[in-house]
Amino acid sequence: MVDYQKVRSIAEAEKLRMRKWVLTSLLDNEEAYLQYLNTLLLYMKPLKATIGTSQPVMSAQDFDTVFFRVNELHELHANFFQKLKPRLDVWSADTAVGDLFKKLLSKLNLYGDYLNNYKRAQHTVEKCAKENEQFRHIIESLKVQSRRSKDSESISLIEVLYKPVERFMRTTLVLQDLLKHTPHRHPDYHTLRQVLKQAQQFLERINSASSSSYKPRRVPSSAAAAARSADRELIKDGFLVEVSNDGSRKLRHCFLYNDLLLCAKQKSAAGVFHSKDSYECKWYIPLADLSFQPKEDSEAIPDVQPTSEDDLRDLSNRAQQTKRDIARERKAHKSSPAKTRREERLRKKLAELEARIVLAAPDLPLRIYHMQGKSYMFLMSSDYERIEWTEAIMKQQETCFKSFSLASLEVNALLSACVRLRKMNNVGSMHIKEDEDLLSGYLNATIHSGQGFLHACNPYCTLEVDSYGQFQTKAKTRPCRDTKLPVWDEEFELEVDGAQTLRILCYDRAREAVAGASYDDDVLIAKGKVGLVRESLRTHGEKEVSVLMNELSISVSIKFTPREHSLQRLPSKKSNGVFGVKIGVTAKRESSGIPSIVRKCVAEVERRGMGEVGIYRVSGVASEIQALKASFDTNRRDVTMLLGEVDINAVAGVLKLYFRELPEPLFTDSRYSDFVSSSSLTDPDVKLRTMKQLINDLPPPNYRTLHFIREHLIKVSQNDSNNKMNLHNLATVFGPTLLRPAE
Repeated sequence: MVDYQKVRSIAEAEKLRMRKWVLTSLLDNEEAYLQYLNTLLLYMKPLKATIGTSQPVMSAQDFDTVFFRVNELHELHANFFQKLKPRLDVWSADTAVGDLFKKLLSKLNLYGDYLNNYKRAQHTVEKCAKENEQFRHIIESLKVQSRRSKDSESISLIEVLYKPVERFMRTTLVLQDLLKHTPHRHPDYHTLRQVLKQAQQFLERINSASSSSYKPRRVPSSAAAAARSADRELIKDGFLVEVSNDGSRKLRHCFLYNDLLLCAKQKSAAGVFHSKDSYECKWYIPLADLSFQPKEDSEAIPDVQPTSEDDLRDLSNRAQQTKRDIARERKAHKSSPAKTRREERLRKKLAELEARIVLAAPDLPLRIYHMQGKSYMFLMSSDYERIEWTEAIMKQQETCFKSFSLASLEVNALLSACVRLRKMNNVGSMHIKEDEDLLSGYLNATIHSGQGFLHACNPYCTLEVDSYGQFQTKAKTRPCRDTKLPVWDEEFELEVDGAQTLRILCYDRAREAVAGASYDDDVLIAKGKVGLVRESLRTHGEKEVSVLMNELSISVSIKFTPREHSLQRLPSKKSNGVFGVKIGVTAKRESSGIPSIVRKCVAEVERRGMGEVGIYRVSGVASEIQALKASFDTNRRDVTMLLGEVDINAVAGVLKLYFRELPEPLFTDSRYSDFVSSSSLTDPDVKLRTMKQLINDLPPPNYRTLHFIREHLIKVSQNDSNNKMNLHNLATVFGPTLLRPAE
C-alpha cells in the first residue's frame, strides 16, 4: 500500500504502486531462482562424494567445471533475498533497496566467471553423459521442489545451469523497470541509475567478448554518429551563469537534448572561421553520465561570492537610465525610421549592462556531476528556474542509460544545430518589452485556495515576480495544516518594477526534519505562472484567475496600481486617527514627540525581526497589515498584543504604509526640491553640510521621527549578514515614501 502521507502527486502515487509491484514480482522470482540453485547444491553432494571412490561418476576436474561458482552464487542471492523480504514486509513510500542491488552487483566478477565458463560447463555435461550412464540418468531427472505445493518438476542439468545466465539478464530488465517507476526525488533514484548503468556495461562487455569470434563487420563511427544525430531532439535551452574553477562567473548558453546536456559559449564577433551566430563547446555530458549527487571522486566546486546589493542596484539604475535615454533619442528623431548612431551606441550599452545584470544577479546553485568525476555549478535567479531545469533533465534521463563520446565532427555539427534550433536568442528582456508593457508600481496578489491535492498535507505558496526578466521571491503564505483543500485567503502588496510575470510555487511543509531524507524536506508539489498584462489589469481592476499546475489549481486574485497612483497622499477624514493624519498632530499625543505607531513597530521589529531575511523588502500579508492599520486608527488597547501575533513582515509593512499615507512626506513638500538639488552637489563636504542643515531645519516632529527611524535602520543594516538588508537596500525601500512630494 502506498503511504499517501509521503506522496505529492497522482503520477508519483502511480509510480510508487508500480515500484512495489516490480519488487514483489522480483522477490517471487528470486525465491524460484534460489530453488534451482538449491537443487544444484543438493545434487552436487552425492556427485562429489563419488569422486574419491573406485567408480566415480565424474572426475574432480569435470565436477569443478560443471559446478563452477555455484556455491558463491547461492550465498550471494540467499543474502539478497533475506535482506529484501523484510523491507517489502514493512513497505513505505521511502523504502530504499538500491543499496541491496549495489551490493549484489558488486559481485559481478562471480557472474563474469560463471558466464565465461558456461559453454565449457555445457560441453563437459554432454561429454560426461556420453561416458557415464549413471551420470546421464541423474542429470535428466533432476527434481525441483515447487514453492507452493508438494509437487516437483523434472528438469535437466543443462536447463538448471542456464538459470544464472538467464537470471542476470532478467535482473538488468528489472532494474530498468524499477528505475522507471522510482520518483526522481526518491532516495533510491541516483543509486539505481548507477547500478543499472554498471549492469548494462557489464552485459555489453560479455556480449562483445562472446561475439568476438564471429568478427562482425564494424559499424563505421560516422554511421553511428549519423544515427545518434538523427534521433537527437532539442528539449530546452537558455542562458545560464556557470561558476568556473577560479570562482568567476561565465555566461553560457546551455542546450538540453534528449541524450546530452551541452554547455556552450556564444562567440562575440565574426571572424575568418565562424559567423556571429556561432558557438564554442565548453563541455557536454551524456545524460546517462549525469548526476545531481556527487561521487567520492567528484571534483570540489569552488565557493562563489554573491554580488553585493549595491552593485546590482547600480547596474539596474544605469540600465534603466540608458533605456530612458534611448526613448528620448527615439522621440527626438521620430520622423526618421532609421536608428541614429547615438541610439545604436545606447542600445549596445544597454545590452552590455543587461548581460552584466544577468551574470551578477543569480545566487541559487544547481550542481551537476559527471560520473567520471568532473563537477559543474550553475547559478539560478529563482527556485522556479532551478526546478524547471532539474525536472527537464531528469525526465530525459528516464530513457538514457548508454554512455558515449562525440567525435570532433559530431560536436561541430551539434553546435551548428544549436544555432538553428535554439529557442532563446536574447539574454534579458529590456530590449524585448517596451516600458508601457511592463508593470511598475504595486501588485496586490491574493492567494485564495487550492484544489486537486492527492492527500492531506501542509501546503504553502511562495510568490516570485520578475524585474526585467530577473526573478525574486517576494512573499510566502502560511502553511495550512493537514488538509486536501487548503484555504489561505492571504493578500500581499508586492512592489514591482519592470514586471511581466508572477510565478507561484506550491510546497508541502515537512512534518519532521530528518537530515538527509529526501521525503522529509519541504517538497515542491507544483508550480505555475500568471502573465501580467498591463492593459488587462487596468481594464478589469481586480482580476481573479485559476492557475493550473498539473493536477492542482490555485485560485488567485491580482490587482495592479501604477506607481504614480500609489504615491498620491490623501489626508484622513478621521481627526483622531493615525493614518493620513499630519505627523505634527499624532506626535503631539506622545510625550516623546514621536508617533506611537513608529515607536511600537520599531520595537517589535527590533525584538524579533532583525534576522528576518528581506525585512522591509518582503511583503507582509495584506489582511494582517489592514488589521494593524485599523487597530492603530481606532486606538485599540490590544494593538501591542496584535503586533506580537502577526507575521513580522506585516509589522514592517504597516510602518511603511504609515509613512506612505502621510499627507505630507517626512522630508516635507517645501524642502523636496532643496533635498534633490543638494544630492546633485559634486563637492562631498558641501553636500554633507547642506544635507545636515536641511535636516536640522525640519519641523521638530519630523526631525525627531527621522532621527529615530535612522537609528533603527542602522541597527537593521548591522545585521545584513543575516537579513540581507544593508543601508543601500533600506534606502531603496524607504526613499520613495520619505522623500516625495504630495502631488
